[in-house]
Amino acid sequence: MGIITKIRERAGWVVGLIAISLLFFLLGGDLLSPNSILLGRDDGKVGEINGKDISLDIYRGVVERLNYNYRLNYNKPPDAEASYYLREQAWQELIRTYAYQDQYEVLGLTITDEELVDMVQGNNVAESVKQAFKKEEDQSFDKEALKGFLEKLSEASPERQAIWHLFEKSLKENRYLEKYKSLFSHSHYVTEAEAQRKHQTLHEKRDISYLFIPFSAFPDSLYIPSEKEGKDYLENNAPKYQEKRYRNALYINFPIVPSSQDSLDLRENMISLKEEFARTKNDSLFALGRTEGKDSYKRYTLKDLPDNLSSSYNNLSKGSLWGPFEKDDHSILYKISGVEEGKEAYLRAKHILFKPDKEGGEASRKKAKKEALGILKKLKRGADFAKMAQLHGTDGTSSRGGDLGWFKKGQMVAPFEKAVFSVKRKGLIPNLVETDFGYHIVSVTELPQTKTYQIASILVQFLAGEETRSGVYQKAAAFSLRAQNIASFRTAAKEENLLIQEASRVFPNDRNLGALSEARTLVSWLYNQAEVGDVSEIFERENEFVLLCLENEQPKGLARWEMVKEEIEKELIKEKKVEDILSQLPRTGTLDDKIQPFLPHAQVYVTEGLSLEKTRLQNIDGKAHQAVGVAFALPEKGAFSEAVVVEEGVVLIQLDEIIPIVEEDVQKQREALQKQKKEAEPSLVSKAVEDKAEIEDKRYRFF
Repeated sequence: MGIITKIRERAGWVVGLIAISLLFFLLGGDLLSPNSILLGRDDGKVGEINGKDISLDIYRGVVERLNYNYRLNYNKPPDAEASYYLREQAWQELIRTYAYQDQYEVLGLTITDEELVDMVQGNNVAESVKQAFKKEEDQSFDKEALKGFLEKLSEASPERQAIWHLFEKSLKENRYLEKYKSLFSHSHYVTEAEAQRKHQTLHEKRDISYLFIPFSAFPDSLYIPSEKEGKDYLENNAPKYQEKRYRNALYINFPIVPSSQDSLDLRENMISLKEEFARTKNDSLFALGRTEGKDSYKRYTLKDLPDNLSSSYNNLSKGSLWGPFEKDDHSILYKISGVEEGKEAYLRAKHILFKPDKEGGEASRKKAKKEALGILKKLKRGADFAKMAQLHGTDGTSSRGGDLGWFKKGQMVAPFEKAVFSVKRKGLIPNLVETDFGYHIVSVTELPQTKTYQIASILVQFLAGEETRSGVYQKAAAFSLRAQNIASFRTAAKEENLLIQEASRVFPNDRNLGALSEARTLVSWLYNQAEVGDVSEIFERENEFVLLCLENEQPKGLARWEMVKEEIEKELIKEKKVEDILSQLPRTGTLDDKIQPFLPHAQVYVTEGLSLEKTRLQNIDGKAHQAVGVAFALPEKGAFSEAVVVEEGVVLIQLDEIIPIVEEDVQKQREALQKQKKEAEPSLVSKAVEDKAEIEDKRYRFF
């Protein structure tokens, strides 16, 4: 029966697993990673920032403090996803500490003890301190709780004191960063010339004619470069092809899909569980101990009843059991633990909305009302409401026959609410209901009810049984025996008709690998154990087995030829086509003269009102900002440009008209540029400082 059965069968080793887990927690986790402490391969270095080694202890200290803050804020330990982001946050914090320190010293920035006291318990308490000490009732800052914590800090455990001191240290570092960045935020200035240029970009216009000669008219096969040409191009353009370190991998996954026997087993187990559920006296405890879902014991109003129960709300009596209800990936049981009258009444209705055209005025409203009255008359004669709603409804409810579900007072606009909550019986309301949205035909399907339901639920995932998993593993193992290197990996996959998937540009600290999410174990193997051509052991994941092969790697620095071969070949083909086009292009004459060698593929187009902010030309795929710039550089009406290379071809431009710019105050442009500079400043400063710091991140060896 999935997880529940496994836990029952393996209760003995679960106790041992808990003990081992506690040991992992106490010693810091990741003990069996390739460079772990227990395996004796830990040199204690997770990276380098600004020439300073970052030890594993320092990094873990920051992570632990962030974990502690997380538990304070959310009253629970971080899950796998949150832990990943906390580790990233810790690394960024260390970058701020070590990369910026030299900058602070050069500028003479200081933070006094008085400032720190003010940030913790003065008049300007830091936001992170407020977040750590909040009142439960309204989540506002609890100054008394902070005061009590500080008074008893000397009595706290050494670990707790250490975490607090690290927290205080981070406050200081964040204040340094605020001061540093504020120097930049107050240094922006936009000149009159910049503002005028911005005004020109937005408002100056040109009418142009242009000849477009597309690259697609020239077959690639005629311009294939040699390998030497490609490698020479790479060497001559080295700055353009600098890369960070990454690896490319191939992988095959063997999905573990539950069998028909697994489905039968789940059904039998759910029936057995239903019998136990019926006998139990403690519904909440029973459900909590057996469910694999959330909300195992919850109070529901009519509005939020589970879909499987909503249509049977009148029959949900205390002690009754419902289900099991099966879906693609789970089966679920419900037990009604209690039925009570709540404080708020819920009503159910359906409607057909006739919306007038917003710009149509009174005539449009009259037309909508007339149409609504016609359909109302048909409904009074017995027409099907759901069909009428599907045919004539103008909002999202039309697809479900106009059903609005259950709602309470305050959720609908006033005229609609008044109309439906004033009726005394179910059925069609005889008159139209007018609101700001239009005219509604309304039918009340359920009168106001105040019932609430306490429901215990047990959800069991539809998982593959041990026999099914074993069968898939045997298939993966058989493949693994054949795939001993990259060549046999490909051969075996082809012979067994298995799909090889690519994981391109996998970086050392990536969480995912190709289409596989939460794949740190696989990424770790790529970087800590694998050599090019190696095939991994079988990795077991939740619903699949995976075999991985390291295809190739790109070291930090100049890109390897095979990694950029395709990209460079495309660039060289483009260059050769440009040369060919220019050699055939007449040097004199009009655009109509110049087009002749390239007919029927080339064409002359006309664009009116072109502005400098545009990055494309009409009728041309891809960006053409170079051509737009050239058009605005032409000095006078009738002037011709030289050939301009754009993404998809070559363009020649003739200036047909200069549309005079309207002079006006450029203060708005100045303010917009000022705001733009201020918003871009933080990321630009960070990038500049971090680039200078030459950061080396080796956390992948441990996490």
